[in-house]
Amino acid sequence: MENRQVFFLKHLYHARGIRSRVLECFERADMPGISQDERDRLLSFIVVGGGPTSCEFTAELHDFMVEDVAR
Repeated sequence: MENRQVFFLKHLYHARGIRSRVLECFERADMPGISQDERDRLLSFIVVGGGPTSCEFTAELHDFMVEDVAR
């Protein structure tokens, strides 16, 4: 499928890849002239899994968006 990316979260290098991609999405969403639909797409994240790692990641992503990015 086009524009689909999947990241695993088992090793430290996975976490670094996710962090880089999330930051890239926020930077691209902040570019002038980007449409609202594209901005919404860039700032939509889906976490699959209900184990402890997925729950912790989701909470950390939320905290990052609310506490750090919102500033």
